[in-house]
Amino acid sequence: YWFLPSTTFTILWQIFYCVGLGLWIIAEPPRLYLGYEGNLREDSRHLVAFLVLTFLPQLPVTIGMFVQPQMYSAERVMAGSMISFLFVEFVTAIVVARRVVAANTQRWRIKMAYGRSSRTAT
Repeated sequence: YWFLPSTTFTILWQIFYCVGLGLWIIAEPPRLYLGYEGNLREDSRHLVAFLVLTFLPQLPVTIGMFVQPQMYSAERVMAGSMISFLFVEFVTAIVVARRVVAANTQRWRIKMAYGRSSRTAT
């Protein structure tokens, strides 16, 4: 970039990349857990947290990998495929979250229509 000397840009790029990868590594196990539990339990809270952890740590690092100043053509192909897989994962998670919310809403409406409450004593 024209407004930064090349050494300053290289140092800033390395700091951004290391911090981003560190956040990605830290966020990946909870992200996978939230996606797994959200699908099993049909819990929209877990799925929304999965979406946030999918989008925030991974997207900046992946885009940064795609636009880094010095890279080989194979790196650009791999970064592009990661961006496309991330996009497909994000869209799929949104579709699943919407279906889970619709199913939970329908269950709640049926429960309210028939007067069954989970708080009644047996």
